Amino acid sequence: MVDSPDAKNATQAALLGLAIAAQQGLDLDDPADFWYQQGARDAYAYAAAMLVTGPPSEAVQVAADRRQRDVDDRVV
Repeated sequence: MVDSPDAKNATQAALLGLAIAAQQGLDLDDPADFWYQQGARDAYAYAAAMLVTGPPSEAVQVAADRRQRDVDDRVV
């Protein structure tokens, strides 16, 4: 379990890094791989959002959607 704020920030940064790596690995020429990578990106973004907002809820989904858009736009 993540206890300290520093550990939480490090874990969130690692998850967002994985989401960014999955986004960069998207291959439009390979539909199966594209959907696999996009699913991984979304899962990492959702996990990072859960660190900020708590247990699964609508707030987590809103935060995850925001992170996914940030990753898509390369804002993170």
